[in-house]
Order: sequence, then structure tokens, then C-alpha cells
Amino acid sequence: MNQDLEDLLAEFVERRERGEPLTAERFAAAHPEHEHELRPALEALERTAALLPSGDIPQGLGPYAIEARLGSGGMGEVFAGRNEAGQAVAIKCLLPRLQLQPRAIERLRREGSVLQSIDDPGIVRIEAIEEHSGSVFLVMEKIDGGSLSDRLKHARQRHEDGERSGAADLLGLAGGGSGEQRAVQLIADVARSLDVAHSRGLLHRDLKPGNVLLRSDGSPVLVDFGLVMDPDADTLTSTGDVLGTPQYMAPEQAYGREATIQSDVYGLAAILYELVTLTPPHHGTDPLQVLHAVRHVPVRPAQDAEPSVSPELARVLRRALAHHPGDRWRSAEEFAAALEAVLDGRPASHLTISLHQRISEFWQHNRRATTTLAGAIVLLALGAALWQSQAASQRAQQGAAIVAACTTWLDDTRDGGAAAAQQLDAVGAEPALARWFADGATSGEPTLTALARGVKAWRNRKFEE
Repeated sequence: MNQDLEDLLAEFVERRERGEPLTAERFAAAHPEHEHELRPALEALERTAALLPSGDIPQGLGPYAIEARLGSGGMGEVFAGRNEAGQAVAIKCLLPRLQLQPRAIERLRREGSVLQSIDDPGIVRIEAIEEHSGSVFLVMEKIDGGSLSDRLKHARQRHEDGERSGAADLLGLAGGGSGEQRAVQLIADVARSLDVAHSRGLLHRDLKPGNVLLRSDGSPVLVDFGLVMDPDADTLTSTGDVLGTPQYMAPEQAYGREATIQSDVYGLAAILYELVTLTPPHHGTDPLQVLHAVRHVPVRPAQDAEPSVSPELARVLRRALAHHPGDRWRSAEEFAAALEAVLDGRPASHLTISLHQRISEFWQHNRRATTTLAGAIVLLALGAALWQSQAASQRAQQGAAIVAACTTWLDDTRDGGAAAAQQLDAVGAEPALARWFADGATSGEPTLTALARGVKAWRNRKFEE
């Protein structure tokens, strides 16, 4: 399907959803240059919409009987159903408006294909990838124990009713030990299963309590995976797509950048944070405000949100929820090992918080004061060192560029070092200084230290190792 045709189909759906009395015939006739292809595509789209109307539950999909809607989201719906043998299944479908969009269809197919190749009890089992009357859908095992979202809702209600147990004790999770220990063990199990998915090239990208289901014995199952990390699937991982749920989204995803394994580590840690505090790391009713907070506001320490959280777990969560991906654990397996060490009471060397993370958190808490101080240092140093050789306007430009370079690094991931160097190059900064900033960023040296050394290098007109 060419891009023009796909755009026209999207326009048709959007106008119909706004309530316009638009028919396929009228819409196709209004676009004669595409009418030959557009008319059959619109007819297929309407058949799909009739099969899965937004407000009603369909009677069936191919050989599968539909019994109830289990949930829905921005991309699809999940129904409870039965196969021809009468066995209970869950059926995941794209929303009608996405059924003819190649990107959405490809995402669903790839999710199902990779999940079929994974045999892990903590990852939902895909029984079949089906297509019927233009609808593509996944047939999955049905998990009957509810979700962590259900447990959190119940726990918050108990808390509001006056129960004064620790937050995690109100969840009623299976297992031994305290409520916190049961929550930590559950997320450690999820992390092990997530690591298996990562090893097969599958990112989740939308980890949240509603996507962790519980079996009847209380063991967790991950559902609703996102994109396969396929080098040939560039159209599925393009920068700029903000995919995920804001309350549990990693900062790099909130900026619209490509998700990584460390993004999933953040999402899993966000779930654990909510399990032990009954509130997500960032919350609010306005998604745009939540996205802004994810980008700029450090996560409140878990012990501030819930005093009963143990210091060791609070440190685990602090590192896993670090603003910069490089400050988190490199894999879900490492995160699981850290959680298991906390459960076992082993030495906490794995809980070290990097100096880069400490500086970054200080910057986030004291952004205005730090920027003002850095700017003053830079401008004073430049004024003393360069006033004889350069025009005042150029000195001001270059001083502002250094401040902007430092801000870029602190606001960005460590890859922002390259962008900082470009900012310096753009105003004719000393090449050695621009290189120094880029190399300092690559090596992970704290930005304020880089600033001080960089100013010194500029002043001395030489590159200092």
C-alpha cells in the first residue's frame, strides 16, 4: 500500500470518528486519482469495522467464539474467547482503524512471531497468528489471575479505608516474607523473563502494572509486547514515535527517542516503585504534564513516598530509575540479580550510584542555580582570557555556547556530548575544546568537571588530557 493511499484511509477514519456522515463512495469519488485503489480499500476497512465495532463485542472471529472484552488500548483490544475445542483463549486484535495500516499490522505479526519462539513461563504463550476477513489477530493463552493493576487498585482502596499496613502488604501477593519481599521477588522473576525476551530481540516498550498478569498460583506473566529489535525494521523504530504509557516511561522515550533494553529496565523499576509505594514515579491526569515531568523532574526517593521501603531497595530503585540510561543496569538480568541480592541480604556493592548520576540529580534539583553559576564562571574566564584577541560579541556567543553545551549534556543522555561539541563548533570555538567536550561526554566525566577543565583548556589555548 503506497503512502498516499494509507494517508487517505487514515483521513477517512478520522473524519468518520469526528461524526461526519461520510460514505466510502463519496470519499473515493472525491479523490479520482486514487479511486481505483481507494474504493476497495475503504470497503475492506468498513467490513473490518463492522466485524469489530468500537462499542460492541463481536460474536466471533473466524473459528473463535468471543465472550467478553478483557481490555483495550491505543493500538488494540483483547477479548476472552474459546477455540473450536471449547478451550479458553485470549484474542488480541488491532483496533478497526489500524487493521489496514501496514506498520500496525507488521508490529502485531512480529510480536506474535517472536513470542511463538519463546518458551518461558513468565511470557504469554502465543498459540496462533490468524487472519480472517482482513483482520489480523493473535490467539494467546488466557491468564485468569488478574493483573498487578487490579492488585494496586484494591490496595489503594484498602489504604483509603484506613488500613495502616505497609503499602506492599496491602497487595496480597503470593509467596513468603513481607509484602515488600514478595513484590521484589515477583519483579525479579519478571526481569528474568524479560531478559529472555531481550535475548530474542524483543523489546516491550510499554511496561506497566496492567501488562503484568498473574496466574492462579500468583506467578507473573508478561503480556502486550512492543517492537522486535530488527535491523531491517527501521520504519518500526523511527525516532520521534512516543510509544508507551507516560507514568512508566523512561526519559528517553518521553523525548521520542528510540527505546533500548535500559528503557525496559526503567519501566520494570517503575512498576516495582508503585508496588511498594502505591504511586507511580510520575503521575498526573494530563499526559503532557506527566511527559514534561518524566523529562525534567527526578523521581522522588521511594522512602520519601513510603517510609516503610527498605534503604537497600530504595537504592536499587534509585539506580534503575536514573535519568540517563547509562546509569542504569545494562540488562534486565543485572537488575534481577540486584533485586535478589537485596532479598538475600548480600553486600551492596552492586548498589553503587555513579558520580554522573549524582551530578545529574543535583542538576535536576538545582537547574537554575547551576546554570547561573556555570554561566558566570564561563563568562568571567572568557572575559579574562580572550578580551584582547576577540570581539566582545564573539566572546559572548562562545561563552553562551559553552553554557548551552553543558546544558545539552545534562538534559540529554550521554550521547549529548556530540551535540554539545557541535554547538561549540557552530560558533567557532577552539577545536580542541570541542573535542574535549565530546571525549569527556564519551568517557562519562561529570559535566561540571568537564566545564571547569574545558574553560581551563580554552584559556591556555591547548588541549589538556
